[in-house]
Amino acid sequence: MRAIFSLVLIALLLPLTGISAAQTIEFSRIRPEYRVDASFKRISEYFSGEENSGKRKVFRTRDDDRDGFYFSFRIEVARGETVPAGTVALFLYAPGTYVPTEYAFDLEAQSRRWIEVIIGLTGTDWADPEVRPVAWRLEFRDASGQPIGFEESFLWRLPEEDQDG
Repeated sequence: MRAIFSLVLIALLLPLTGISAAQTIEFSRIRPEYRVDASFKRISEYFSGEENSGKRKVFRTRDDDRDGFYFSFRIEVARGETVPAGTVALFLYAPGTYVPTEYAFDLEAQSRRWIEVIIGLTGTDWADPEVRPVAWRLEFRDASGQPIGFEESFLWRLPEEDQDG
């Protein structure tokens, strides 16, 4: 009986010591799409003249232009944790390119377990509404620069080379 009590006590106190598995994040609800300026306007913007993104975090490659190709998604962590500060990176193969382009944005720590993020390739970075990326990869890096989560499109990785020949 005493051994069981000791094990239960250790299990309850271990999380308080700071000894735990490394935090990981997940990407969900990923929606790549072309959006125009008007799709971001809320009623409050007509009165204030300022963009109101609500609880979403919006990053753009060109702050002066809202037309462009966007990736909207959620960053989520396990229950009881909060989204840490880090870097959200989007790697992208555009049509006709052979090397991916990286777009990286710093995200401050959040007070909840998920946040909706929108990354926009705007202005001259994505001028054609009919063009779609060939392949993409989203990555979250912690404050030390270590990747702690990613999600990628089906075409991101090329098939393994034939080992036999």
